[in-house]
Amino acid sequence: GRLPWSLADGIARAGVLSIAAGRGPADSAGGGKMLHRILERANRLDGLLRLRLGRLYFVILAAGCVIELIHRLRERHQFIHTAGSMVGVGFAVVLYVVLVLNQASALYGYLERRRSHSARDDASTG
Repeated sequence: GRLPWSLADGIARAGVLSIAAGRGPADSAGGGKMLHRILERANRLDGLLRLRLGRLYFVILAAGCVIELIHRLRERHQFIHTAGSMVGVGFAVVLYVVLVLNQASALYGYLERRRSHSARDDASTG
């Protein structure tokens, strides 16, 4: 069967489309408000995806980072001839390692919360 939600529905609910369409404060004083709204809606969309996909969400993000890290490491031999390019590749590799660590930490937190909720539920029923 069809899932009761779609990514497009989630994006629309989070208000991402209205920001992408350029609706929002255009003046410089409203720039901070606009950034706040973007971050708030990104957080809401992230929460929706975490809720709907659970640990699969973290696995997908971490797998994407690992795949990109492997890609960057494989392409580094093409850039050995220029130091600037090597710095860029090195920065990208460090960034992806940090993102993988972040996702591993987030997955750990998610699993710990589920474990504590499960233990609490068991204690209240038993």
